[in-house]
Amino acid sequence: MLLKNAFKLGGIDAQLNFSATPNTRREENELVKGYAAIGAHLFTKSTFEQPEYKDKIFISDPVIEDGQFEKGIFCLPGNHKVLNVRNIEDLKKAGKPLVGIHWVNECRTLKDLGINEDEIEKAPTLDCIFKMIRVGRADWVPLGFHNAAKDLSVSNNGITLVPVKGIKIPLKESRHFIVSKTHPDGEKVFQALQKGIKIMRKNGLTAKLLTQGGFYCPATQNWKTLYSKTTIVSN
Repeated sequence: MLLKNAFKLGGIDAQLNFSATPNTRREENELVKGYAAIGAHLFTKSTFEQPEYKDKIFISDPVIEDGQFEKGIFCLPGNHKVLNVRNIEDLKKAGKPLVGIHWVNECRTLKDLGINEDEIEKAPTLDCIFKMIRVGRADWVPLGFHNAAKDLSVSNNGITLVPVKGIKIPLKESRHFIVSKTHPDGEKVFQALQKGIKIMRKNGLTAKLLTQGGFYCPATQNWKTLYSKTTIVSN
């Protein structure tokens, strides 16, 4: 919905056609090769500092500012050791964390909270994350909140994870859409996107859609934030 509205406000009434990829790294590569015009995910800017990406993609203005994207600590409903976590020290003792193999920002955030990198399990896809939690390969995973369920639970292939009530962690770095420079429509798409993002931010539509999508979760507004020493928070 962010993309659809940004394009319309930017002067392109586009029909979005989606191409499925198994993970965000494949999505990045599809854009670099020009097989798609724009990515559907929001990416951190540092993801594209590598030389192979730098000259082949446009990076939009921030859609989410530094520290504004908050995640919860999710685990199986019966994992009381994780569910009883109340602070960083509890979290470090609550079992093995899990992140996606390309979740660089999440991995760095956990390390800044004092969790050793060799203790962090990694999975190639979201399906694998849920399966690994179910079979006990890991105990918890930082996931974005979703406003769809009253208890804020998330489900995948019959596996349900619930958040630890009362705590959340802010991710560093702003988040952006990325557009392919090598796609024939890339520049036109980027210009429309930039114009639309500016209008949406000014009229409040960005915040409204991010709330509907779970990036901003009213139910967790007063939850305790677990900050690392280097966490950047933007108001």
